[in-house]
Amino acid sequence: MDVLTLGNAEWSTTFPGRVAPYDDEWLVSLLLRSDEINQWESGETFRYLLRSTDHPGFGPQASLLVVPFSVLECLAHVLMISPHCLLATTYSAELARLYPSHPPHSKLLLGPRYYSENWVWKRRRGPRELSIKREIHLCPACIAHRRLIKRTEALPYLQYCPLHHIAFQEQCCCGAPLIFFSRGVAPFACSRCGLDWAQWPQIPIPPDRVALEHDLWVLYEFFLAQGTEELKVSALRLALGQIRNESLHLRLSGRKMLQRTIPVLSQHSLGYIVDILVSVGISPKDIANAEVSLL
Repeated sequence: MDVLTLGNAEWSTTFPGRVAPYDDEWLVSLLLRSDEINQWESGETFRYLLRSTDHPGFGPQASLLVVPFSVLECLAHVLMISPHCLLATTYSAELARLYPSHPPHSKLLLGPRYYSENWVWKRRRGPRELSIKREIHLCPACIAHRRLIKRTEALPYLQYCPLHHIAFQEQCCCGAPLIFFSRGVAPFACSRCGLDWAQWPQIPIPPDRVALEHDLWVLYEFFLAQGTEELKVSALRLALGQIRNESLHLRLSGRKMLQRTIPVLSQHSLGYIVDILVSVGISPKDIANAEVSLL
């Protein structure tokens, strides 16, 4: 496999092969498609970004759900597209609307206890560029049809693809965990055995999970498309009004939520807020109706 080196003059102009984002595509997916179209090993485009920026908010452990705009500008230059197109491959803009008093950060989406993603692995010799911790997964059918990993696949608690109705996969048939960027293998392939992710198992969603997955999807879509800080507070006020005891056992995380004030709860991650709403059975329609009643 040919790998473009830093000494090659093409790094300073544009990539030989260029890609543009699909609708709702995650930046991870775009970087891998860039590797594939240029016939580079997995993670070469990402490593180029790491070498090209010294931004304090971006490094090997970056979530790629929130990315500094200067980094997006760097990538936009070599792909010859607008950096605003790349912004849509992250959740920076949505989190800025939902949490205007905080700089956009992955913890606002995933929660404070999320683990670092395992983006890049140096095989055989040398240290690992990143440790394995946070659960990451993908839809094998999306990979097979479009070489696509959607942003929404990174949202907490979702386990099934809403388009193909199959389970997200987090490891290969050989037992190796999913690693997005691995040296020495092709893009979209297992870091251990090289099996293409498109060939990973496609397991149908069980009937008893359908309703829960639907409820999760519509809540995330509602907040990410229309969300504001005021809407969060309204939704939490509605939820707390339905909690009869001093605590609530959350359905998705299994955690116990104690009664707290609205201002404190509104600063919790979107994943935590969705967990609360699902646990008490509140839908986007309920939230919208509550908003209308306040007008």
